[in-house]
Amino acid sequence: MDLQEYRTGNREAEARHPWELARLEVITALMRQHLMGPSSRGYAFLDIGAGDLFLGRELCGRFPVARYIAVDTAFDEDASETEALTAGDARIRTFRSWQETMRSVDSSFDMVLLLDVLEHIEDEAAFLKSLRESSSVTGETLFLITAPAFQSLYSSHDLFLGHYRRYNNRILKELVCRAGLSAIDAGYFFFTLLPPRALRVLCEKAGLPRRRQFRGVSGWRPHILRDFLLKEVLSLDFAASSLARKLGINPIGLSNYLICKKAA
Repeated sequence: MDLQEYRTGNREAEARHPWELARLEVITALMRQHLMGPSSRGYAFLDIGAGDLFLGRELCGRFPVARYIAVDTAFDEDASETEALTAGDARIRTFRSWQETMRSVDSSFDMVLLLDVLEHIEDEAAFLKSLRESSSVTGETLFLITAPAFQSLYSSHDLFLGHYRRYNNRILKELVCRAGLSAIDAGYFFFTLLPPRALRVLCEKAGLPRRRQFRGVSGWRPHILRDFLLKEVLSLDFAASSLARKLGINPIGLSNYLICKKAA
C-alpha cells in the first residue's frame, strides 16, 4: 500500500485488499523461481517504492535469512512511525532516497524490486540506467518489475494513482534494453481482472457516471468470505497463467511482470 494511503486509510490488517494479498503470492513465486540459492550472508533485497512495508515484512517471514532495504520518498523522519512500519525487525532498513541508500549500504543486492513503480516515473529509462550503474548492482543482480498493463485501459483510476502510462510486455522489454538490461522472463497476471476493468473504462469513455469515487486499496472495507474468495480466484488465476506459459501460451492480464539483469 502507498504510504499516503496507509496514513489516511483503514489500517486494520484484515482490511488488506485481496489484490495485495494475491500479488504477494505472485511476487513470492517469481522470486523463488528465479533466485539462486542464497550465500552464507543470505539474500539481500532492495525494494524501491516500498510503501507501508507490508510486502517487506511478509518477505522477511518467507525468506528468513534475508536483508530487506526499503526506499520510499514518503518515509517519515519520525522514528516512531518507521519502527511501527518495520515491526521492530532489524533486518529491515528504510531510506528516503536512492542516493541515501547508496551512501549507507556498501554490499550488493540479489534482487531489486520495482513493484508498480515505473509508471510513476516520468523518465523511467534514465532511472533504470542509474540503478544499473550502481556499484551495488552486479552482473548477478536480478530486477523484478511489475506494472499495470495496456495503455488502452488508462483511465481516471490511473490519474488518481499518479500513473504516467501503462505497459505491455513488448514495451517493458524495449525499456529495459534501452537501460542496458537484458530480459530473462516476462508475462502477465490477473486475467480475471481484465473484463471488469475494460468495462469500467468503456463506461468512463461513454460518459456514464461512476457509482462511487475511487479511493484506492486503503478504502477497501473487509468482508471475510468475499475477500477470501477474491484472493483465491486471483491466486488460481496466476497458477493457471503459469501453467499456460509452460505450455507455450502467454495469456494476458491486468498486470505485467518482467525479470531482467545487466546485459552482458
